[in-house]
Amino acid sequence: NVVYPVGNVESGPLVVFMAHTDVVFPDTEELPMRVEGNRLYCPGIGDDTANLAVLMLGMRYLIENPPHDNEYGVLFIATASEEVGSIGMYNYLTEHGTDDIHFCYSFDASLQRVYTGTVNYYNHLVTVHAPGGHALGAFGTPSAIQELSKVILDPSAACREYIANEKLK
Repeated sequence: NVVYPVGNVESGPLVVFMAHTDVVFPDTEELPMRVEGNRLYCPGIGDDTANLAVLMLGMRYLIENPPHDNEYGVLFIATASEEVGSIGMYNYLTEHGTDDIHFCYSFDASLQRVYTGTVNYYNHLVTVHAPGGHALGAFGTPSAIQELSKVILDPSAACREYIANEKLK
């Protein structure tokens, strides 16, 4: 994580602005970018390059125009490893705690949407057991991949089915 503090970050409540720096592509080679008119095209540019640029513009604005009210400190956080379970922000919060954070804004999503409500994330380890699915010995019986795909396609239905099955036991 890259953290840039502005203002009273030692004793006042904090306002956090964050965006993540990683993309879902391997960093083994340069990602291709092209310019058409006034638009940039590149893998990962909407998630999260554009949001990181907005974060940095906001940071530059506050550096050039420091707030007169020193009631709140501001933290700009460029988080790492968001694409692998939001562990960048999780690690920051684990290390520093949440007691001083008054507001937290995350720049994420795309240029077409703005989310203004609370966003929570949960990480779960899912283990799927199924009777078969092997083409030779258990053809036609549900496989673990089939059952897991139900979770991916409709997580709410899969959770309802799990809860219903657990209540039957």
